[in-house]
Amino acid sequence: ASSGGGDGDVGGNKTLISSSRSRALPALPLRLAAEPHGRSAFPSSVALGIHHGGAASHGGGSSGGHLHHVELAAIVDDDGIRAFALSAPISRRVLLELLEYPHDNRVEEGGGDESSAVSTSTTALHADSTQLMHGPIVCLIRTSASSNDMEWHVFAPDQEFPTKLASLDDVRVHYAKLAFHDAFIAKLLTESIRLYYAQQVLEPSVRGFLSVLEKQFARSDLYLFELLQNAVDDGASEIHLSVVRRGRGSANSGGGLSFAHNGRRFTPLDVLGLSSVGLSTKSREGKRTIGFMGVGFKACYKRFSRVMIDDGTYSFAYERPQENCGATSTAAVPGYGWVMQPIWQADGGGANNTKSGWCRFSLEWPVGGVASVEKDLSVLPQTAPPLLGRAALEKRWHGGQCSESDSWTLDWDAKVHCIHRTRLASLSGAASFATAADRSEVV
Repeated sequence: ASSGGGDGDVGGNKTLISSSRSRALPALPLRLAAEPHGRSAFPSSVALGIHHGGAASHGGGSSGGHLHHVELAAIVDDDGIRAFALSAPISRRVLLELLEYPHDNRVEEGGGDESSAVSTSTTALHADSTQLMHGPIVCLIRTSASSNDMEWHVFAPDQEFPTKLASLDDVRVHYAKLAFHDAFIAKLLTESIRLYYAQQVLEPSVRGFLSVLEKQFARSDLYLFELLQNAVDDGASEIHLSVVRRGRGSANSGGGLSFAHNGRRFTPLDVLGLSSVGLSTKSREGKRTIGFMGVGFKACYKRFSRVMIDDGTYSFAYERPQENCGATSTAAVPGYGWVMQPIWQADGGGANNTKSGWCRFSLEWPVGGVASVEKDLSVLPQTAPPLLGRAALEKRWHGGQCSESDSWTLDWDAKVHCIHRTRLASLSGAASFATAADRSEVV
């Protein structure tokens, strides 16, 4: 039986789901079997299946030449990939080939330059994917094809085959801060999410939920407030929003809306939250609030048929299939299923990212054309900028990111609203926000 809350056996290498349940359950797909084990070491993680074609040219371990039978999953949290889950022992070389790691990135000695790694948090040691060549890699390996039990292993630096760890504590103590996260990992995870949901949307229960989701939003302009609230939750001090007015002559023109902010950049769980309709990201303290169960952000699709997202590392789009737009659609993606399937954009989607490190949303193909977007932006409630600005500054203040002279700026289609902090009061000896000296102005 497991101890410490039921997630894991602290003293041993195996992490058991529960001795009684493990005996009763048939062998689960690797992703489902690995997730409780992964959470025993990384509490906020999820397991994500990684699809591969089994095209590796070298055998390894017990997998031999039957690589198409090897299941592969990643243990993922906000910091990146923490560990890999394997259905059988394989070599490091085979793992890299199953991940389709670019041959151009492979080096003979050493790894990559860790200074180029993408950092989304100060809690983990972020390594770029070149470290997969020679650095340590933590992995879970299934004990047998008929069991849900898994054991922790590690590829030690420059080691070709994994070594079994003595206990779960070895993972928690020695590898708790190791995470892989860069553009290669971002693409790998984004495509894995797309392939996973491409299957899920075929399930009758998911199709039923999506049919309800289409009717969830009574108004087509609610997306504006979802985007603004998410930017505030992400700690943004600047938000830029503008109508893209190219091709005004057509009702289905290429215009739309450009939305950008300088808040927190994307993490793997953010992409999963944006794609899901049943995974809440609001409970992750201090992390991005995508909206209840990933539903809030989907207000964007009431107005737009394509949403492209880019932050310099992640670049992906949700796009309504053109064959879904007609009344006689025979598309393979049922109804609203496309909102769950992020499509990786190799060239950044062709968007012009003039602000490095900013989160950019390009909302395109508006229902009703550009005129409908202009109408959505024609009225901004007078109280909205001060309320949003105070909430943003207070969040930044409590996070130690805000000074007394700090300000919050909203550029609403060339009409700039600035919210300034002019005084910080002390109540009961604790620094907090005062409202009497707040000052807002439209520039």
